[in-house]
Amino acid sequence: METYLNIAMIPDNDHRTRERLIDQGITHWSFFRMSNEDDLKQLGFPPGVARLLWEGVPRLQEYCDGIENNRRIVSPTPIPGPSK
Repeated sequence: METYLNIAMIPDNDHRTRERLIDQGITHWSFFRMSNEDDLKQLGFPPGVARLLWEGVPRLQEYCDGIENNRRIVSPTPIPGPSK
């Protein structure tokens, strides 16, 4: 969840948002996949935070895609073993 909050640009010192997440029982970033900004505001998140949390989903997907692409670039090509 901390990685998600970081990618969503929620500051590390924003304890109020973290407390609200705990109070609402939100423990995994996937909650936000099915939420919209208005849903989050109804849960008590301020408008700016609601927007950041909502926009964090596509940012996380981009981040994960970037990691996957880097693995493909960095992964060494397997070296064939001796022929039998």
